[in-house]
Amino acid sequence: MDVHALYQQAVSQLQRGDLAEAETLVQGILGRNPNHAKAIYLSGVIAGRRGQNQLACQLISRAIEGDPKEPTYYFNLAFVLRLEGRLEEALAAYQSSIRLSPNTAESHNNCGTVLKDLDRLEEALRAYEQAIELDPRSAMAHNNRGSVLRELGRLEEALAAYERATEIDPNFAEAHNNKGIILQHLGRPADALAAHERATELKPDFAQAHYLRGTTARILGQLAYAAEAYKTALQHDPTLIEAKYFLSALGAEETPQQSPAPYVIKEFDGFAEIFDNKLVGELKYKTPQHLFDAVISQVENKSKKIDILDLGCGTGLCGVAFSEIANQLVGVDLAPRMLEKAKERGLYTELVQADVCQALEQSRLNYDLILSADVFVYIGNLEKVFALSVEHLNPGGLFALSIEVKEHGDDYQLTLAGRYAHTNSYIRRLASISGVAEVSCDSVTLRYEQNKPVAGCVFVFRLLAPDDPK
Repeated sequence: MDVHALYQQAVSQLQRGDLAEAETLVQGILGRNPNHAKAIYLSGVIAGRRGQNQLACQLISRAIEGDPKEPTYYFNLAFVLRLEGRLEEALAAYQSSIRLSPNTAESHNNCGTVLKDLDRLEEALRAYEQAIELDPRSAMAHNNRGSVLRELGRLEEALAAYERATEIDPNFAEAHNNKGIILQHLGRPADALAAHERATELKPDFAQAHYLRGTTARILGQLAYAAEAYKTALQHDPTLIEAKYFLSALGAEETPQQSPAPYVIKEFDGFAEIFDNKLVGELKYKTPQHLFDAVISQVENKSKKIDILDLGCGTGLCGVAFSEIANQLVGVDLAPRMLEKAKERGLYTELVQADVCQALEQSRLNYDLILSADVFVYIGNLEKVFALSVEHLNPGGLFALSIEVKEHGDDYQLTLAGRYAHTNSYIRRLASISGVAEVSCDSVTLRYEQNKPVAGCVFVFRLLAPDDPK
């Protein structure tokens, strides 16, 4: 049998999924011609199918050396490089594939995905739009375009893109699920629930869609249905910690002492582009201003600049409020994309990606003011963070914080919203243990949720200097 016939048989066996037979045929070709580029390439594809990604990269790269003008080689090399996390190399390979075959829609689509991975969102958007221009009925490209538009905060356009994807392919579960995410952001929870339900009908083992079905049902007050959805999500993906977390909020699991870090990062990073508009514009969030008003009334020399630590700084809304009195302004947050937004403001001396307790434990600096705006809603047991914060105050320094208020009973509670509420008596007990004096406590509306005010308190405590009166 000649080499060409052997190669065609190898391709046929690979398409059937018989990797062993395909490899035997390929080795037969290479035994006759060790430099046969197509056979080397096919060896790389077989290695990739077996999860041997590094070997796949090496073999496909060898095939490219033998035939540098074959676009398929670059396309598949890029695919494996992305799996290996070698994103810049994957991008270069897709771009080479596009140069050799500029009218292949899938190459532009996949190039967009790598650009999105690299957080080059505008370039990713252009790549997806080029894919759609070449293949207007590519449901995947429309869905991917919607995901970039969502990250850019262009929600109505994202919704239209997802709707177009589901029109083209009504059985595209991921697009239905993504549509539900946007509908929830747009304040249409009933429509969002229908979209997530459709996604789980189409793909019953779709754990993330079950989780979002539960979340939307919880927002709609359908608590038993929400609990069922969260449990189903965990059956399909036991690592989905956010589902277990909200089962805790529903009283079906033991309450954790704080929100899981991966949940917090995912929640806020996915929200970063629209965070300020959503929180300030729609939810009327005013906690930074409440904190500033409470703090400035305790500052005797208002012209003196002070060193400030902003715990859970997010996009830097407290930085905006306090920048006029800041000498050094250090921000700490878990979510990297929120920190990128804070950096864009140009107000912070330093930004640290870390859990607040971790950051405090590693810091050697003390501050005149430590802020905690809407941070303790993600920590139930505050003993450690409270004590560490006080340790990093200069004598006479202020610790200003906000809490969602729990009127009575246990020290804290995980609410249905997935945030912790604390009693004022708990905060005052921690202050007494830590050796700080309460200088103010103001009842405030922190924000609005479902058009209802969320009750909170803003506390300011002072670390007394040794010669201050008790």
